[in-house]
Amino acid sequence: MFFFNFKKSVFSTKQIRSTDLETTTKFIEDFPENTNSSELSWNLDLPEFSPELNFVEEILTLFDANNASQNSVHHRDPVNIMIFYETLSKPSRDFMVHQFFPTFAKLGTYINPELVPYGNANLTQLGRFTCEHGEDECQGNLVHACVANTKPGGTGRSMAYIGCMMNDMEILNPRANEIGEKCARFVHLDWEPIYNCTRNGAGMAVLRTYKGFTDSIRHLARPLKLPLVYIGTSEVSEESKNNFFQFMCSNLSNEPEACKTTKTT
Repeated sequence: MFFFNFKKSVFSTKQIRSTDLETTTKFIEDFPENTNSSELSWNLDLPEFSPELNFVEEILTLFDANNASQNSVHHRDPVNIMIFYETLSKPSRDFMVHQFFPTFAKLGTYINPELVPYGNANLTQLGRFTCEHGEDECQGNLVHACVANTKPGGTGRSMAYIGCMMNDMEILNPRANEIGEKCARFVHLDWEPIYNCTRNGAGMAVLRTYKGFTDSIRHLARPLKLPLVYIGTSEVSEESKNNFFQFMCSNLSNEPEACKTTKTT
């Protein structure tokens, strides 16, 4: 059995350990120094992205429309979903890109997501994270942790951002800082605070908490078979993950219009 507290965790500098600050620079030493998103002059070339980025635009449209109409961004009693994943795991990317984010694009206002980008990472005695698919994955996990924790721009925009990163990393597999910066511009988020989070120890503190969430799943053998998806404390089956939209429609008390009009395959 396991337990996790499904609440947004906002970290202050008081929660950042000295080891976080000491190890962060080495951990992300390949990130560019002195990046300021306001000084970037190049324009996004959309063909650089996978054509499946439609769901990112749909997420932005869905949440922006709700904000514009002054409706509540979340419906009453949204379904709590927690997803344990890692950024360069192919099964994780397949589920996120082809199942979760397209579903979120249609039902996002009925869903309260909590993403845990840690997976099968390990924390060494020296306070450094090592990841199943190497340092690039650790960097991707770190960027995702900074966004998933604070949800800059609100739930919709932060999920669109992570969806953009997961989608593009699946196709191009660039460095996390490169795709992170590009996706920030695509969804209109300021890259500089995200970048700073990866540099000042705050992101490392979030990853330590995500390690705690992941370690609390004590009944599953290691390494974990990712992604793990939970609604409340109930794990979603492999079959349901393969048709996640239909599964979510069956778990909503008030059937959204999208469930009535969208055909599933």
